[in-house]
Amino acid sequence: MGKGGNAAGQHDNALIKDAVGANVKKTSIQSSGQQKQKTIERKWYNKGGIQGVSEIGMGVSVALTPILFVTSLAPSEEEWSFAGYNFTQVFLAVLCFNVVTAFFVHGMRTLFCLACVPTYMTSLLIFSTLRTPVVPTAIVIWLTVLWRVGVCMSVCLHRYSAHAAFKCGPVVQLCVNLLGCSANQGGPIWWASQHRCHHKYCDVPRDPHSALMVGTERAFSFFLERVSVEEEFAPKHNDNWYLRLVDTWCFTVVWAELFIAYQLFGREGLFITYTSLWLCQTITLWFNVANHPANAPGTCKASSFRAAPEEWYPVFQLLHLLYQPITGTILGENNHDDHHKHSMLAKRGEHDIAYYVSVFPLKMLGLVWDVKETRIE
Repeated sequence: MGKGGNAAGQHDNALIKDAVGANVKKTSIQSSGQQKQKTIERKWYNKGGIQGVSEIGMGVSVALTPILFVTSLAPSEEEWSFAGYNFTQVFLAVLCFNVVTAFFVHGMRTLFCLACVPTYMTSLLIFSTLRTPVVPTAIVIWLTVLWRVGVCMSVCLHRYSAHAAFKCGPVVQLCVNLLGCSANQGGPIWWASQHRCHHKYCDVPRDPHSALMVGTERAFSFFLERVSVEEEFAPKHNDNWYLRLVDTWCFTVVWAELFIAYQLFGREGLFITYTSLWLCQTITLWFNVANHPANAPGTCKASSFRAAPEEWYPVFQLLHLLYQPITGTILGENNHDDHHKHSMLAKRGEHDIAYYVSVFPLKMLGLVWDVKETRIE
């Protein structure tokens, strides 16, 4: 979920200054000639992050759709069978196989790689039960993933929430935050705080997702460990009481999407939405690993060169094949080392489709302003 930082911090000084103290909300009081700080404690329903209700909600987002497809939405034996076994039996057998091989063969140990990722991969079996043609369905999934990665993640979470690449009014801001939740990567405040922390401590011990520090698997599934908002780096420009609610209840946006997709387009719509959600999530997580190769120069390993996975874990191999066409030339996220130097840009190169389909029209309508498009050396 995040895209890089400057180890020296020289290009991100304004960013970090803006982040410090954003949501710790400190009030200075004089006592015995000393200044004390008072921190406002947040409740479970508005603290943000991926903890408590949010953690449960995101877990439901992972499991509910496959559960529906092997129960109430499962095809009949007349419609689908394999070697005498029905779809539910085959699905559960493949899921068990994926979990067991992830643990014993590939050495995975995190909950994300032992439960969530095997569920995602096994859910691809649902494709064989759909009534729509394979190629058009795959194209719709691909286009939806492009939208989620390019606009929901890159523009809403990354460029706006994390880097304040443009300014907007409260209504547009709320829409941007809700749209960011559709990236299926946690709430915008939590996402931005982790990403800003990554910028400040790129590939040194406090980096939230450095493969160099904690290994590929833990870097890939970092959000199960870094569940709280990094208050020191919470985005001051994008943090208030109702945006904290959005951050805490971010999973409800995903639930709403899944529900609406099923109501409008049936099983096919539900599958397309679910698949695009987990692909957006995992492709972004893989970017965190692949674009920080260990052999890159300097302390911060951010690089436009993508390192191939050293592990033979099939999921990492698949994501490595998929993420470059999506995050690279199509969406302007390929020059990762340049992003370290110019982190606050709203426009990433001349062929940044994500910019042209979202930020640019909003700018022309006057709904966003102070759009940062010029590199300052």
